[in-house]
Amino acid sequence: MAEDDLEIFIGFSNSFKGAVTLFGYNDIAKKLTAKFPGKFRDIVSFDKSAGSKHKAVRIISMEDFERDPNLNVIIVDEKRQYDYLDAIYQIMYRKNIDLLDGMQIRYKHSYYLPQEYDFEYINVRNNLPMEFAVPHDSAVRLIDCVKTTANLSGEILELGTGYGGSTYLIADTVKRNNINKTIYTIDRFKSTPYLPELSLETVRGHLKPFPNVVILQGQFEEQVKNLDISKISFCFYDAYAVPEVLRHIYPKMVPGGILLIDNYTHGCNRNWGKPMADLFFENKAEKIIRTGKEQGLVIKQ
Repeated sequence: MAEDDLEIFIGFSNSFKGAVTLFGYNDIAKKLTAKFPGKFRDIVSFDKSAGSKHKAVRIISMEDFERDPNLNVIIVDEKRQYDYLDAIYQIMYRKNIDLLDGMQIRYKHSYYLPQEYDFEYINVRNNLPMEFAVPHDSAVRLIDCVKTTANLSGEILELGTGYGGSTYLIADTVKRNNINKTIYTIDRFKSTPYLPELSLETVRGHLKPFPNVVILQGQFEEQVKNLDISKISFCFYDAYAVPEVLRHIYPKMVPGGILLIDNYTHGCNRNWGKPMADLFFENKAEKIIRTGKEQGLVIKQ
């Protein structure tokens, strides 16, 4: 714990006139309760057993807090601050949403970075058996697309397997959320300057834990033309999207289905991903939504 972090929370404590509830049981909580005896009504903790005490301060559960909420809150557990924040808002929404207007919540503001705060994602990414260079925001968008289309009919299609990192994320999300879908992933599996170790045998080994993954080798257009799928709920096009391939995929996508295009606005010398993909959607009701960085997203109508 850095001393400047402690000073931030001391400042928060001084700003409250009434009793405060701390969220998180850690060194900062211990130092604050020592410095301000009688200031803190209780400490809510996901990790410490409820019913115990730190000095004279009760340690309580989220259920205890829901029964008797306090409008003065400091979240001291920086690693789980967004988990606590989500829980507080859900409780107050159920309890009395009007109380939120009078609630004072202090914590170390920061951008919500998935590589720091999304523990489900962190756990999967840290245990990937292959090299994985996908940016964090793109990876969690991929997971969100799988979850969003979970209840739609149709299977999942990926174009551009590479080393299998994104396939692994998709398959892991399907497994963790008990989604009953087959995942088809297609690649030539030919090594390139940026994928020098690429081979079909290696990728098969990496994806062996997921029997619902079907790996196909070959050119995209030829494979999707002969692919025996009647419905697609989600397609991750991890390459430059071209009309010759999209014309075989898009008619099979169900209403509400998502097409996520990587390399859409990729900053290459011609930037050809965007004009080629736009050409396919030129006369369609749907248009490509730029998501930031180089991805584009389409929701089938």
